[in-house]
Amino acid sequence: MATFKQRDKLKRFLIENNIEVKIHYPKPLHKQKAAQSNCIFDKSKLKNVEKQAKSLLTIPVHQFLNENHMHFINKKIYEFYGKIYKRD
Repeated sequence: MATFKQRDKLKRFLIENNIEVKIHYPKPLHKQKAAQSNCIFDKSKLKNVEKQAKSLLTIPVHQFLNENHMHFINKKIYEFYGKIYKRD
């Protein structure tokens, strides 16, 4: 999981390139119904949590990825942002 600018556009781009990505935490915990009455934090001080929830994207990270898959994912992320990916 990582944070990305233009997360939703990046998500669409990666899916179009056959890279499975997900948004696992679209809503911060303190805004979820189950936590509404149990939140012990001052909700006005959780701006970073809210910002993160808007930019978090889960990219593939698992034991079945080989080195080529990882480089392909990185290359596509770089491509989205208009950067050149240099494979080491």
